[in-house]
Amino acid sequence: MGIREIRKSYNRLGWSMLAYMAIYQFMSLPFLLLVKQFWPELLSETWFNLILNEVIQYGIALPVAVLIMNSAKAPKPQEVRPQRKYRLSAGEFVHYLILSIGLLFLFNIVGTYLNYLISLVKGSQAGNIVEQSLTSYSIPQAFLLTVISAPIGEELLFRKCIFRAVGCYGEKAFLFTSASLFMLMHGNVIQ
Repeated sequence: MGIREIRKSYNRLGWSMLAYMAIYQFMSLPFLLLVKQFWPELLSETWFNLILNEVIQYGIALPVAVLIMNSAKAPKPQEVRPQRKYRLSAGEFVHYLILSIGLLFLFNIVGTYLNYLISLVKGSQAGNIVEQSLTSYSIPQAFLLTVISAPIGEELLFRKCIFRAVGCYGEKAFLFTSASLFMLMHGNVIQ
């Protein structure tokens, strides 16, 4: 597998994510202007805003991104050796648990500091966008968003589609790519 094939796969992946974000961001505006013109009372309804965003994001932007990702022929995965089963001892489990909690706090401090820097650049408070938007939804709306549509859409995009595009380059490449694109798509260092 040469650098040319790798570059082609990652370029296609980048274009698909750009299309996803552009469609999601810019298609909302024409719909909102149309609604404002003919049905302005709908703009104050949280259900309407939620459904409009979900339809644009998962009904239009996601299928376009998947089509772009799938339009490039991904190289065939290299033969994967079966991984040996490994059982953690109690001591190893405690070791990894403490390490994970320490990393959680470390990255929380880094995220908080990045948020502070963003606030300085913006000139206003940078907050957790997800938390702020969820507090405006009712419990059924928040359930629909956080338990049904977002997990299904994001798992489809960040696991299946991205794995199909770059999984042939190895587990580390996939994990790094998937996590990086997830972070960039959300534009939220707190998540």
